[in-house]
Amino acid sequence: MDYISKPQDFVRELFKLDQTKEYKFTYIENKKKRSLNANSYYWKTLQELAEKLGLPKEEIYRKHIKEVGAYTPLCIQNKALKEFLEKWSNKGIGWVCEADISKIEGCTTVLAYYGSSTYDTKQMSRLIDQLTQDCHNVGIMTLKDKEIEKMIEEWSR
Repeated sequence: MDYISKPQDFVRELFKLDQTKEYKFTYIENKKKRSLNANSYYWKTLQELAEKLGLPKEEIYRKHIKEVGAYTPLCIQNKALKEFLEKWSNKGIGWVCEADISKIEGCTTVLAYYGSSTYDTKQMSRLIDQLTQDCHNVGIMTLKDKEIEKMIEEWSR
């Protein structure tokens, strides 16, 4: 059974359970899904930027993903590196890796970047800010800051 509440309310519910039985509990933060408006806005505006620059939108998106910086540093054994990179990138367009020499012999340091589908409000806001900045640099008009803030704020509701 899924139960969504604040911790204090959940504790009250625990006392209503049969005290003679054992239960297994898992808890995770209940995060709101991001606004489809913000996602649509990002991809529509990204397409305009890609056309202006003559580049594939996926290339610019991956660049933005790296600039926003939502990643996990990993130490991967060299023998497992190729398979890891393949499996990671198969998760989606924005799931990219940067590999570098490791201080540990037989390993490679990998920065494994997460696609924007996993982003919280703050991360998505930075992604849209990066896109906006790139658009302004080449003369593409974007939504006003207040409109973008309002769109992003919808995530927290």
